[in-house]
Amino acid sequence: MSYREKRSSERISCNLDATIISDAKIYDGFIKNVSESGLEYSTASGITLREGENPVKNVRLIFSVFSDEVIGLNCAPRWFATDGSEDHIVIGMRIIDPPPRYNELMRNIQLCKYL
Repeated sequence: MSYREKRSSERISCNLDATIISDAKIYDGFIKNVSESGLEYSTASGITLREGENPVKNVRLIFSVFSDEVIGLNCAPRWFATDGSEDHIVIGMRIIDPPPRYNELMRNIQLCKYL
C-alpha cells in the first residue's frame, strides 16, 4: 500500500506558493494540497532524485496565508515522485508537530467546505 493510500486525513486541494529549506538549500515551489497531518509539495528546483533514495530527511516549509502572515512547518518527506520531467518533483510530507495557527487554519478550511 502506498503512502497516498494510507492517509489518515482528507486532503484539500490548493495552490499556495511555498519554500522549503533543507541542508542550507532553498527550493521554491507550491503546496498542491493540505491536510491536518500532511501536504503535497511540488518544485522544479533542481533536487536530484534517484530510485529508492530520499534526497532530504527533514525540511522546513514556509508559506504565507495572508499578505503579512507567514507560517513555518517542520516536515518529514514520506514519498517522492517525478511529475512529467526529470527536474520537476512532487513530495508528500508529514507535518511534525503543527503549530496552533496551522491547526486553526485547517479547522477554518474544513468549516468553509460546508458553507
